[in-house]
Amino acid sequence: LPIFTFFNVYIGAGGKFRMIENIGEKKEALMIEAINGKKYIELSENSKRLVSKAFPEVFANDVIKAGMVDDYIKPDFYIEHDGEKKYISMKSGVNNIVHQEYIQDFCTFLNSLGISKRTTDTILKFHYGDGTTDGSARENLKSDAEIRKELEKDFVLANEELNKDRLLVVRLVNRFVFKGKNPENITTDFIYHGEVDFGQTVSRRQVLRHVEFKRYDFYKTLHIGPILFRPHARYYKKPVRREVYRQRVEFYWPNMYNDFIYINGHYIA
Repeated sequence: LPIFTFFNVYIGAGGKFRMIENIGEKKEALMIEAINGKKYIELSENSKRLVSKAFPEVFANDVIKAGMVDDYIKPDFYIEHDGEKKYISMKSGVNNIVHQEYIQDFCTFLNSLGISKRTTDTILKFHYGDGTTDGSARENLKSDAEIRKELEKDFVLANEELNKDRLLVVRLVNRFVFKGKNPENITTDFIYHGEVDFGQTVSRRQVLRHVEFKRYDFYKTLHIGPILFRPHARYYKKPVRREVYRQRVEFYWPNMYNDFIYINGHYIA
């Protein structure tokens, strides 16, 4: 699957990011065009699979509507059948970024959930890469390889704590992937990973059941279930273009498409 390029990034309150001339948005528009205003029987086989997963009781002559979700929240578009809407997040590529927010806010949130200061300090030291928890010693900035080696044992302890409570993992993955920070946000019902002509669709229920039971202990970097995180921009040996970028953390899901194949084979929608 192709990896699309991001540029001119703007970040909304929901932790979702949008771009001018965003290839992802073009793909979403093509999906909407393939579905909107057509009878179910007129849809492509791929579109039928998406629609029937969202609406199991759909009939041949039922007209399906689809449209873009305009706000900066997790869903990208909706599909509508018989007056009911389901909200879809569309992904493509290998390492899919699912969420961004300010690193200090994220660590404060983790502390409020009972995660120790030791673990959040490890996260902050990895994020800033200068040995501090606030990025104040930029002159001491190390390479990613140096940071990982220096914090190797701390990563083990942090990952143990972050992934021990499976209900906490479920809560955090729901926040990263389906809801965002704001409790008033529209919740994503399904994630579609692919292109107009092919893809995998998984429901929120399937994903959350998966992360409740499936462990990702083979990841040696910082992670919460299948979600890894990294600084948006550390600017190692580069001039700082925008300080605000140094303060943001990215959450991404490696090999999402393959995980979705597994999820569809093991969990009922």
